[in-house]
Amino acid sequence: MRPFFLEPAFWRSAIYAVLRSLGISRQNAYRVMVRAEPIWLQDEQTGKREAFGRYATHVVMAQCDADARVAAVELVREALRL
Repeated sequence: MRPFFLEPAFWRSAIYAVLRSLGISRQNAYRVMVRAEPIWLQDEQTGKREAFGRYATHVVMAQCDADARVAAVELVREALRL
């Protein structure tokens, strides 16, 4: 596991912290756990459909809790589209 200071979320948070201290930004870092279930996937070889759940923790920058929740859900949706 990589140290947190090597993660892009750390640097994004640090930049926003500096901007907040200067009065330039009102964004805060939120760590959000998103539960997505059931997700149905179909195996291309066998044609079998399986349901499974997924938990994902994301660090997002937002002005409030509700915006952070929306941003984290969108990140999970984007990841599932790939």
